[in-house]
Amino acid sequence: MTSHDLDSHKLHYHPERVAAWLSGFVVGPITIELSVTTACNQRCSFCGFDYRRSPHAMTGKQLSSLAVELAKGMPLRRLRAVSLAGEGEPTLVDLEEFVTLVTGANIRVGMMTNGMSRSFLKYVDRLSWIRFSVNAAKEDTYGLLHGVKGSTLNTVLETISEVAAKKDRGYTVGVQTVLLPENFLETYTLANILGKMDVDYYIVKPFTHHPQSANDTAVSDDYYQSHVERLAEHFSTLKGPMRAIIRRNAFSTLFGKRTPRGCPAASFFHFVSANGGVYSCNSDVGIDACCIGNVFADPWQTIIKDQRRKKILTAYDSRDCSKCRLACRLYAANEYLLRLRNPSPHDSFI
Repeated sequence: MTSHDLDSHKLHYHPERVAAWLSGFVVGPITIELSVTTACNQRCSFCGFDYRRSPHAMTGKQLSSLAVELAKGMPLRRLRAVSLAGEGEPTLVDLEEFVTLVTGANIRVGMMTNGMSRSFLKYVDRLSWIRFSVNAAKEDTYGLLHGVKGSTLNTVLETISEVAAKKDRGYTVGVQTVLLPENFLETYTLANILGKMDVDYYIVKPFTHHPQSANDTAVSDDYYQSHVERLAEHFSTLKGPMRAIIRRNAFSTLFGKRTPRGCPAASFFHFVSANGGVYSCNSDVGIDACCIGNVFADPWQTIIKDQRRKKILTAYDSRDCSKCRLACRLYAANEYLLRLRNPSPHDSFI
């Protein structure tokens, strides 16, 4: 199976845009994470967006207009992909028309969901990937961590099995678990359950505290260090085509508390909140000084080319990341871009 680079970055697959950025051109983001609602049908104990529960949801009209706008732009500013995730549960909004319009414009769409609502089945064939958040293998633990009835777990697993078993599907199916003290032993069980389905991958990642969130499980580095290798050993014994992935790079940034010197990757990824605000970092969602613009107030391409965006990206470029959220999704991309800017003398030896 082809690797999806789930624990690294993919900027080296976009050399034209990276080269333009190196030359000083203000490029557009390659991917946006789109939050279509702040509502959620679960109350996960580890949710980072618990502070964003003021009611906001994009309307069908707003989503249709946004889809048209996202499809515009010259090649170096044109969007390539949309991840439907964000502050709430995306399946609580009717996204069929939006997904149809966006994919029709050759923009790929993926979705992160808790799997409680099956509304996505209407358009799942148009997705590039769908990833389910499942953080336990036992009903009582699932109920505790997800804030719902424990029996919901069986319903979600049945949905995953149904979606994964579809013949000739053009999308990949994954499951993700946030490793916590309550669910460590159950990751073994869950991996075995998923391995008997047609799931493409099962990924385990660390919990990291969102700086604006009240949820903080305070998982110690010692806990993770003592368990990651045991998980890796177990995963290596799994049989079948499913890939079981431990995000080692993400865990390693926790152990060493490593942070990059600036965040140049902010140019390539943006977050759009349910109230239309555009940000380059999901840790800064809701902070006015970090808001690039609003998709309900201005066209997407106007926001991308605006001087405000350029000013904010310049600030991110030289940002002190020592206080940023650990295991940031842009960490590997930042390391790559900073190395391009400051090459080693030995990089010329291929």
